[in-house]
Amino acid sequence: MNQRERSQVELIVARELSYTQSGLDAGTEAIYSQNSAQGRLRSGATIRMTVRHLKEAVEDHLRRLIEEVRPVSGDDEAFAIISRSMAGCIQAATAKMPRLIEVSGVGSDSPAARAGYEHWAIAQADIQGKLKIAEYGFGAVDKPSKAILGAAAMNKGGGDLD
Repeated sequence: MNQRERSQVELIVARELSYTQSGLDAGTEAIYSQNSAQGRLRSGATIRMTVRHLKEAVEDHLRRLIEEVRPVSGDDEAFAIISRSMAGCIQAATAKMPRLIEVSGVGSDSPAARAGYEHWAIAQADIQGKLKIAEYGFGAVDKPSKAILGAAAMNKGGGDLD
């Protein structure tokens, strides 16, 4: 990956991480507001809904990164940048858990709190698996070689190969 591609990938990743962090904040607050209005704020339902939201937001972050970075560069360095962003995104989502437990009013040592943390751990493992699978789309074969491009250009005229 050249410097221009690296800069573009880093800008994409920074923008997407900022977008995702905002979505994490807005989404969790919306769940808290909705459940408060329905009288369910202080319950396990708030924990389940919020953990689901965190997982979906982080998975969407990964999907958007792959969709936007891969056309710019598909090498190992690009994937390393994505991996660092995913670590930051997971960390930001994980940081929501203590407040979630507090808002839900279940107590930090309660079975509901433990279940919430267990569900988040399972979600993280699933996300890490998806990240590992995505890694196969990156690597040494970044773009078609000049030889392949040259052959394609020569055959572009549609002439017979007989």
